[in-house]
Amino acid sequence: MVRSLLDGGAGWLAVVVALNAVIGLAYYVRVAAVLYGPAPAEGTRSRVPWAVAAALGAATLAAIVVGFTPQVVLDLS
Repeated sequence: MVRSLLDGGAGWLAVVVALNAVIGLAYYVRVAAVLYGPAPAEGTRSRVPWAVAAALGAATLAAIVVGFTPQVVLDLS
């Protein structure tokens, strides 16, 4: 994609694409560091706020409903 942008004369857009790729890479490296980093100390327990738990529950329920009955959502549009 970057090659075709450069060939098409949109070098500035190729730079924007490259910068966004670097920003995305930095984000995902941080997530991977947390996932594969050292485990927390034994006996420590993190608390999830109720609003976060409710949002995750609603998103999970929505994904299950749309997964099993997609036509219901398509009929709404």
